Amino acid sequence: MKKFLANTRLYIGNIAPEVSELEIKNLFSTYGEVDEVFVNREKNFAFLKLDFRTNAERARAELDQTQMKNRMIKVRFAPATVRVKVKNLNPMVSNELLELAFGIFGDIERALVFVDDKGKSVGEGIVDFTRKNNAALAHKFCTEKCFFITSDLRPVITEIGEMCEMDEGLLEMNLPRREYRRGRELDYHKAREIGPRFAEEGSFEEEYGDKCKAIMKEFKGKEIAMKEELEKELEQLQTKMEIARYDYETEMLRQQLRQRELDQERHKMEYETHMQRVPRNFGGVGGFSNGSVGRQQQQPMETQKLQLVGMDHSEGGGGEGTNAPNLGESRNTNNSMPLAPPPMPPQGLMAHLQGGDQGGSSTPQGPTWVSSSNFKDFNSSWLW
Repeated sequence: MKKFLANTRLYIGNIAPEVSELEIKNLFSTYGEVDEVFVNREKNFAFLKLDFRTNAERARAELDQTQMKNRMIKVRFAPATVRVKVKNLNPMVSNELLELAFGIFGDIERALVFVDDKGKSVGEGIVDFTRKNNAALAHKFCTEKCFFITSDLRPVITEIGEMCEMDEGLLEMNLPRREYRRGRELDYHKAREIGPRFAEEGSFEEEYGDKCKAIMKEFKGKEIAMKEELEKELEQLQTKMEIARYDYETEMLRQQLRQRELDQERHKMEYETHMQRVPRNFGGVGGFSNGSVGRQQQQPMETQKLQLVGMDHSEGGGGEGTNAPNLGESRNTNNSMPLAPPPMPPQGLMAHLQGGDQGGSSTPQGPTWVSSSNFKDFNSSWLW
């Protein structure tokens, strides 16, 4: 529990000029711990704080109107300008959220949101700071800038207010009896000439009272109408702000999407440029491009197979083997790259293609695959 709050500060008036700070502290120390004692001997008053509110109430009740060095002192709770009145609060603002929001300005004793008889917020509240300069700082910032507590765009409105004593009220002994009007008439005696009463029917008092009540009623009606109009304008402003916020967020999303599309297009161009440069890097001297290596590696193997077949035919005595075309050394008419030889026939057909025995039978022989050394002048374009 916090000690020495603002609501424990006491005012001691009508003290003697010779009273010291230590004497006042000793007088009130019997009711609890005493702190922040201040004495003004020129104007004969002092201030101090007790540790808890209950101790301060007991000291005020027992020491008020008592004698101290042949003077009757006055003891009452001192008004402190550490309270900030807060208005235009969102209905979802609680005491805890209000204290959290204003805690950035300094230590807070209490934060309170006012409610109606149904427990709903009325949009107003109070914040009690421990120091006066913190309250002034909060009021300054909230006045010069827009301070929002929730996502709702409702800037809080603040006012500096004094902490009035609501428990004690105004006692008869504390009434100012020496204040004068312009006509040098005492207010107290002038107001107390006639006591409580009801106005008689048809009298001047009743007529004046009815007119005064009509003015107050008209003022109340105008106040309600202005409040309703203000609420409508605030709702319209809030709707416009929501629409403007939606448009702003939509535009931001569009810009982000447009930026992503530009980045994607840039990455695509960079990728295409990179892919165009890759074949050039591998297609120089001793390099390859467009899959030509596969054909160059495949052609020697096919040529070797054809040469092997031709050697078999030449050893077998086939006289017609010398007339076979040389496919391995053939070139196309455009003189570009060597043409790939036709695929080899299945192994089981070799005997049928070669014909009967090697001794020169009368059986007609079929086409024979020969070596690449024959038919050098054969036009290979005829095969294709």
